[in-house]
Amino acid sequence: MTKTEAIELETICEGYFNERFGKTEICMVLSGKLRIEFGNIHATFDHNTGDFLYLDFRGYYDELKDIQATVKEICSDAEKREMLNRLAWSYEHIHELTDDIKEDEE
Repeated sequence: MTKTEAIELETICEGYFNERFGKTEICMVLSGKLRIEFGNIHATFDHNTGDFLYLDFRGYYDELKDIQATVKEICSDAEKREMLNRLAWSYEHIHELTDDIKEDEE
């Protein structure tokens, strides 16, 4: 997988969350877990189960329940879960995805 392909994969996976939460960014944290950031929410989650491992959220409990249910729903879809697994793999093996993409072209 090239950096270009990894960035495309990241964009696809962010799209799963953008549909529900608006502008979302995904990044990787320690131990191969994924982190999503949107609005005032920062959450680290297990991309295989959708369970939150860390959550920084300031809002109402009902809103939090909806967010967690949505993340679990996305992670329970086999195709989306496979893409999230591939994204986590790319973060572990293709470092600094945001580096100059020209490296792929050389």
